Amino acid sequence: MFGVIIGPHDSLEISPPAGFYHWNDPGRLNISYKGRDTSRGINTTKWWTCEYDSYRYATAFTEWHLADITSFQLPYVSPQEDNPPVLPVSADITGVVKRFRQNDTYFHFRYDFTHVSRIQPDDEHFEIPANMFCMRMIYEDAQLPTIPEYFKFRGEQVNVNNTNAEVPDSPILTLSIEEYNHRLGLYIQDIISTPVQAYSINDKAYLRMVDDFNTGLSYQINLESGDCQVSPIDGQSVDTVRMGNGLVQMRDTAAFFDLSPQSYRYIGIHEKRGIKCRVWTAFYGPDQTFAEYMSLYAWYFADPDWMKQNGFRDKFSLPVALEITKGNSYTEFNLFEWTTVASLSHPDLSSCYDVNQTMNIQMTFKARFDQYYAPVKTDFRQGFYSALLKSTSLVSALRIADLDVQPSSTNQITVQFKLLDKLNITGDVVNATKQVASSVIYQQLVTAVDAGTFSVDVGAGKASAVIYAAVNSTSLVPPPHIRFIKPPPKQEHSSSGFPA
Repeated sequence: MFGVIIGPHDSLEISPPAGFYHWNDPGRLNISYKGRDTSRGINTTKWWTCEYDSYRYATAFTEWHLADITSFQLPYVSPQEDNPPVLPVSADITGVVKRFRQNDTYFHFRYDFTHVSRIQPDDEHFEIPANMFCMRMIYEDAQLPTIPEYFKFRGEQVNVNNTNAEVPDSPILTLSIEEYNHRLGLYIQDIISTPVQAYSINDKAYLRMVDDFNTGLSYQINLESGDCQVSPIDGQSVDTVRMGNGLVQMRDTAAFFDLSPQSYRYIGIHEKRGIKCRVWTAFYGPDQTFAEYMSLYAWYFADPDWMKQNGFRDKFSLPVALEITKGNSYTEFNLFEWTTVASLSHPDLSSCYDVNQTMNIQMTFKARFDQYYAPVKTDFRQGFYSALLKSTSLVSALRIADLDVQPSSTNQITVQFKLLDKLNITGDVVNATKQVASSVIYQQLVTAVDAGTFSVDVGAGKASAVIYAAVNSTSLVPPPHIRFIKPPPKQEHSSSGFPA
C-alpha cells in the first residue's frame, strides 16, 4: 500500500516522503537502473526493484517508470533544481504470496500515476472520500443534524442500473415536490417521472400522493385526469413505519431521512453542487431489509459556516443530497428549494369526495384584515386549521378545501372554505379516530363561534395576538354556479385555408 509502512506490533503508519513508494524499505533488494525508456508516451527512466514483505509473506518484482525531467519538462519543475521532485509515471508489479501449507498466490498489478503535483496540504487533502464508511467514529463530536417538524423541498432523483456493465442502462429521472408536516400528520408528494408511466397522456407522468396519518388514508391523484384513488396507507412508503397487525404510523423527522446515530458515521467536509458539505455515511449489510441490503448511503448537509457566509439564517442544517450505492446500481437524490416555512394551503382533495355532500361555509373574524391577516398569512391559516380541529370533531385538516381569506366591506377578516364529507373507508393507523359527518362538524363550529370561544392565534413574540370569530357570523353559502352554454350547431362550409 503506497504511503503506508509497517510500524511496531504490526501497526500501519504513514510513511515519510522518501518511503512513500517503499524505495527505502529495509526489505527492498537489488534496486537497479535500466536506462531511458517511455511509458504512456512520456520519456522516462526505468528502474527494477525486488521487495520482500514480511507482513504479507510476499515477494514482488516491480518495474518503475519515472519521468525524465531532462527531456520531459514539467510546468512546476526546473531542471536546474538541486533536488527536483520524483514524478512516477507507472509501476508494473509481479509477485507471489507464500502461505504455510497453502497454495501459492500469484499476483500482477499495474499502476498508472496521473495528476501528480506539488500541493500546499490542508485538511481537505486528507479527508476520507465521500463514498467510504468507517466502522469506528472518527469525529466523536460530529452529531447528526436535527430535522425540523415541518419542511418542504423540490427533489431530483437519478437512478442508473447495471453500472458495472460496459454500457450502463439509461438514467431514470424522477422529479418531486415533497412536504412533510409532523405537527398535522401529513405527507404530500407530487411526482413527475420519466420515462413515462402507464396511463399517461403526455411524455411524463404527473402524480400526487397524500398520506393522512390522522385517518390512516392515502390519496393517489392523477394530476392529468383528476382521477383519485383512496386506500389505507402503504406500509412500505418512505413516510411510514410498520407497527404490526397491518397498522402503520408516521416516521418522525430523523427516521424520514433514515438518520440513525447508530448507523451513520461522520467522515468530513466535501463539496457537492458547489456547496461545502458535511458528509455522513452508513453501510447496511446482509442482515438489513431488502431496500437497504448491502448498500452504502452518503448524506450531504451544508456546512454551518458555509450557510452563514451565504446568508442562511435557518437554525436547521440544509440537506443537499443523498447518494446510494447498491450492487451494480447507483441512485443520487438532490434536494433544492428547501424551506421550513409552512405552505399557505393544503392540497385540494375535492375530487376524492362526493361533491354533492360538500358544505360551503363562511365566517367572519373581529379583526382588521390589514393588521391580522395580510402581514401573517401563514400564521393565520395554520392557526385556523388548528382551531377548527380543536373546536370540533374534525380529525384531519385535509377535509378543509379551498380556504379563501378576504377583507369584508368593513375591513374585517372573512373566511370561506369547503368542508368535505367523511369517507366510508377504514384507515390503518394506530388509534385511528372514527370520522364524523360534515353536518355534525358544522353544528359544532356554529356552537363554538356563537359561544365566543372560536379563536385563532396569529403572529409570534411581542406581535402575537388572539382573534375571535364574530358571534352569529357562521353561515352556509351556495356553491359557485357554473353556467354551461350550448355551442351553436356546426355548419358545413368550404374554405381555401388550412383545415381546423
